[in-house]
Amino acid sequence: IERFMNDEEANEMFSLENKIKETGKSIGRAEGRVEGAKTEKNTIAQNMLREKLDTSIISKVTGLSEQEICSLQTA
Repeated sequence: IERFMNDEEANEMFSLENKIKETGKSIGRAEGRVEGAKTEKNTIAQNMLREKLDTSIISKVTGLSEQEICSLQTA
């Protein structure tokens, strides 16, 4: 253990491994936020559809394409 702790190359590899793990976690969190935002937009669009709002208005408000909105009507 002592020899490993004093080995610069081993310490550098350990440090790189930790950085890779942290980067993976950050990417996972970012993907989760993107997916959550998409889900929220879809929910808002579905609520607006229930209120019989025009798809062009829903598109402007949510940023979803009219095609995406139409697919929500059939879902």
